[in-house]
Amino acid sequence: MSGELLRVSALLSREFSASALVSVLVEQSVDITAADVGAVYLYLDPAQSSSPLGLAARRGRANLPKRLAHDAESVAFVAECGESVVLHGRGRGFFHDALLYETMHSAMLVPLDTPNAQLGVLILNSVYPDFFNRERFQFVESFAGLAAGMLHNCELFDELRDQLRRVEALERYQESVFSSMTNLLLTIDDDGKLHYFNRVAAERLGLSDQDIGASFGTLFQTRLDRRILNAIERSEKSGEEVLGIEGILKRSDGSLDFSLNVSPLRGKRGRHEGLTLLFTDQTAERELKSQVSVVKEERRVVKDMFARYLSNELVDTIM
Repeated sequence: MSGELLRVSALLSREFSASALVSVLVEQSVDITAADVGAVYLYLDPAQSSSPLGLAARRGRANLPKRLAHDAESVAFVAECGESVVLHGRGRGFFHDALLYETMHSAMLVPLDTPNAQLGVLILNSVYPDFFNRERFQFVESFAGLAAGMLHNCELFDELRDQLRRVEALERYQESVFSSMTNLLLTIDDDGKLHYFNRVAAERLGLSDQDIGASFGTLFQTRLDRRILNAIERSEKSGEEVLGIEGILKRSDGSLDFSLNVSPLRGKRGRHEGLTLLFTDQTAERELKSQVSVVKEERRVVKDMFARYLSNELVDTIM
């Protein structure tokens, strides 16, 4: 059956999902061995030793159990020893749980595992006793071992894909937060090059994607005075925060009166990866405070007028 093993291995290699892999495993195992029933049961929670096994794929007309207990005799034996079980007839006093239907008389139960994980079992049944000979056994063991490795890789790929989705969702959320900020946010990498800026910074400072990777000092050497650039350089060398630096940033359409906080940007293990620059537009803040002051003054005038009106009304009523 070596030729058949090569053929079914090629069929497995075309599949990229766990459901498709176990389907090919069951279909081809039943077809090539001429078994009457085939099924793959996978651990519902491989991390738990007491996890039951759920039916993942099947072939045959028999009504098969939807689950197998982890402590079923044949399942527990395979999990503990990592060896396959072959049952040649019902007259034996052990491993009867490997017979999935009452009309079956012989069975083969093969572990689906890798050196690092126990995934489940492949079970084949036949209505004939002494059905699973050496040739069938060797083929199924080899095929199941190959399928188990590919199934494990498939699960790892699914985990990586799920993790990537979570990271992408987090990045979208982060970008949404940064874009909604009214402050100007920029980051510089450890080489002093512009790494990121939010939407407000792009609008107020005239930055574009072409500026990513450019030297921050070169980009802003004519727009920020030397005192500000020196403070940023000191923070980069010392790894300490610099808070509340005030200055004026020159723009093509005027100037920006700002307050700047400089903070070290650190990686997961505390490695220095650059700086975070947070500019607060004090010009806009002063305009807003001025508007608030005007509104407060208008409210005060209205209240005074209303108070005088009430006083006059009260006097007229009394008189």
